[in-house]
Amino acid sequence: VVQWLALKERLHYAAKIQANSVREGWNIIAAEIPFEAEIGGIRLTGRIDRIDEHKDGRLRIIDYKTSNKAVDPADHHRKKGKEESRWTDFQLPIYYAAYKKKHPEKIIECGYFVLPKAVADTNILLWDDINSETASALEEAENVVTQIRKGIFWPPRRLSSDLEPLFCRSPEE
Repeated sequence: VVQWLALKERLHYAAKIQANSVREGWNIIAAEIPFEAEIGGIRLTGRIDRIDEHKDGRLRIIDYKTSNKAVDPADHHRKKGKEESRWTDFQLPIYYAAYKKKHPEKIIECGYFVLPKAVADTNILLWDDINSETASALEEAENVVTQIRKGIFWPPRRLSSDLEPLFCRSPEE
């Protein structure tokens, strides 16, 4: 019963966000869209959760995310280090690139429809500069494919200092 009530509350807030999106001029035009992309000679297939179209012609790629906390799409795809950030996820940039290839004339936005436990944080969070970030993401994704094809899985990236105490010796040992 508790889980049912929690789900009902999440969906209630999601409906409010969706109704507001429609008032802003957005309409869902497709859901569970199959897509294909090629990264470094490897064919990727998948499904895009949802595509919206604005009355002005813009398209919006939406991926649903349920989580404990609302997560910003740009932050979710990159891990910030002391001096620089690194790519940790390529999902939205790959979706963006695949859909932009099919619709080069369209302005395309990408983001998450977040459904966190704190229902008041339910929202559609967009990745504002995904267009300028996509080339870097695809380049790094190709680097990952190249390493996999070469059979290079070692050495792992250095563990963050907060995990090091979990190992009696070095992770390599």
